[in-house]
Amino acid sequence: MMDARNRGDIDEAMMFAAPDIEFDLSASAGTFAGVYTGHEALMRLWAAWSEVFSEMIWEAEEFIDAGDAVVVPVTFHARGRESGVETITRAVHVYWLRDDQVVRYRQLPSRAAAFEAAGLRLR
Repeated sequence: MMDARNRGDIDEAMMFAAPDIEFDLSASAGTFAGVYTGHEALMRLWAAWSEVFSEMIWEAEEFIDAGDAVVVPVTFHARGRESGVETITRAVHVYWLRDDQVVRYRQLPSRAAAFEAAGLRLR
């Protein structure tokens, strides 16, 4: 899913998302904070991101098995479409999986918050 997103192939990325996916950016400090449910909402989010950023790359540091979830510390690289300014942000993603699809996603500001959300102890 992350590779498809990094290539800008949202159609392929959606193949990994359950139709009723809950995409939770409510802990984000950015403009796009909120919860997006389902493919249509994610497509609108992607379109909105694409209006703001000319480049978006999510660089995974590692994939941490948490049973039904995967915790992924990431560095997000983006370039402003109009300004050309590059921004770099760190976050921790949690993906909950069922039948090889992401059913729920949360972006969190720290490993501690992500581990707690996934039911793990911080290591």
